[in-house]
Amino acid sequence: MGWFFTMMNARCPLRYCRGNCIMVLNGILWVSLVEDAEVGFTSRASLNGSLKLLNIIFFNPQVLKSCNVSRYMKTVPPPPRTIYLIKERLLPPMDKEPTAMPNDVKPPKLSKHLEYVFGPELVHNKLIHEQFGIMALEGGYLNHEHLVKLQNRINSSINPEKMFAIWRVDAPWMPRYKRGPGKKMGGGKGDIHHYATPVKAGRIIVEVGGDIDYAQAKSFLDTEAKTLPIQAMMVSPNILHKIDLEFQDIQNSNINPFNLERCVKYRMLLFSEHNPRKNLEKWYGVY
Repeated sequence: MGWFFTMMNARCPLRYCRGNCIMVLNGILWVSLVEDAEVGFTSRASLNGSLKLLNIIFFNPQVLKSCNVSRYMKTVPPPPRTIYLIKERLLPPMDKEPTAMPNDVKPPKLSKHLEYVFGPELVHNKLIHEQFGIMALEGGYLNHEHLVKLQNRINSSINPEKMFAIWRVDAPWMPRYKRGPGKKMGGGKGDIHHYATPVKAGRIIVEVGGDIDYAQAKSFLDTEAKTLPIQAMMVSPNILHKIDLEFQDIQNSNINPFNLERCVKYRMLLFSEHNPRKNLEKWYGVY
């Protein structure tokens, strides 16, 4: 919660309007700024004692002004809030290529290693500081240019005195090859063109925390997620919990026994001959 306001004896015909949160308690209207503005609800609770009715609705400040109830407002200081900060509060720069190899040793050529891209992320799929971050929705590769853009824009959007940001991905380490134009086929792999960082679906790419609310984080994390070469979205602990519940609800409510998992397990329709991919047999076409 943010700042709290009380309005004594305010009679206002407000019902189901959008905006911030307002509570009616024994004739006193309590108004507060909600951090997670993506959650909105209207509920009534019958409690014992003097608390008989609790109406939680959403309002628009312009509607309050038109109802002439601003003269009843009184500002109350917010409750104390504990803010946890880390030592390095800005995203550090990442190396363009691995520097562990000696200068006189030629970097080795690796295979594609598609197992680093296929499937879901099983380790780095939760928020460490449980505030906000950017999560990949599909597998892919992040180049050094993508990470530099993400670093510059996030560092310029946060206040290092009360906010921080951390990387959740490694620096580019996987070599990517490219052959020059006009060359003939064959002759082995091409030369190393650049290095990239592979990510899986569900991987947390960057995390932001500190004294920051949902509206502030959404204002720049949503924009940065759209600039990445893979599909990504801004997440919070509530959003991750909703995604898990939605996935479980879809699995439990599916009453059709004929699905891709059944085809793979029972080898129906010559499935193993026409689709020899191991990833399809392991994740049943989800990733």
